[in-house]
Amino acid sequence: MIVEGYTSSGRDAKAIKGIVLHRAGADRVVGTVHDVVEGAEGEEIFGPGQLLTHDHIRGLNELLNAQAYSRRIIPECLVVTAPDILVWWRPSQIRPVWFAAKSAIDDLNARYARWPALLFVGRPSGLAVFALAASQRPGPETELLRGPFYNIWASGTMCPGSAPLPMSLAPTVEIIDMFERAFYDSSFTHTNLGMADLTLYAGGHRALWQSMVDDVSQVFPFESLIPLDIDGQPLTLERMLQSYGPLKIHVRGTAVPTGDEAGAEAQVVQAA
Repeated sequence: MIVEGYTSSGRDAKAIKGIVLHRAGADRVVGTVHDVVEGAEGEEIFGPGQLLTHDHIRGLNELLNAQAYSRRIIPECLVVTAPDILVWWRPSQIRPVWFAAKSAIDDLNARYARWPALLFVGRPSGLAVFALAASQRPGPETELLRGPFYNIWASGTMCPGSAPLPMSLAPTVEIIDMFERAFYDSSFTHTNLGMADLTLYAGGHRALWQSMVDDVSQVFPFESLIPLDIDGQPLTLERMLQSYGPLKIHVRGTAVPTGDEAGAEAQVVQAA
């Protein structure tokens, strides 16, 4: 791997150092750092190496961060940020809800409604949305619940349709806003699950949203949200983040697969 140094104009790139990784057994890797020097014929080659140390890594990290990031204020809603994941939350709020024409409840389209508190998980593969049982900032042990929405797989991942999603996971207001517009401002078209799997509300999905439209001043009925399990344990924020493989999410007390019954394989959140 060549780490290149650039002039302020971004031109005339010149290799200055290189890092070589060496496999030392089945589960161990060591690195060496090399100056890039001129070879006998004027070509760039690696000079003698030094063992890669924590000081080298810190220096490289500082160099790359200085080039890649500017100082910014972290949005208050942000919960987790990493190169491959962006997690934030929103309290329960009143905003329009959109249902596509010819959907089962299109007569509620564009009406203001009371929404539940939500947790958003942005990944390179897409956006997942979970509901929260309280309108307060989530912590590691906060349980994640099924959002009572169309176009959401059992894994929590949104089927984006034609909604544009950002390519970046930078922890900025602009990136979060792009993700949220793809969710809040899109028209819900159909359920990706059985209707009974959307909510515990008496009367079902339509009755829930009819009530949320009829009286926006009410507190969202958090008891109507469906609890979720992962590997037999309640799905919490920490468990979601610690799961390296596909999230095997089930409705609490069942063993329902995560999306195959809906006619397609679910896109799952790959946790950090």
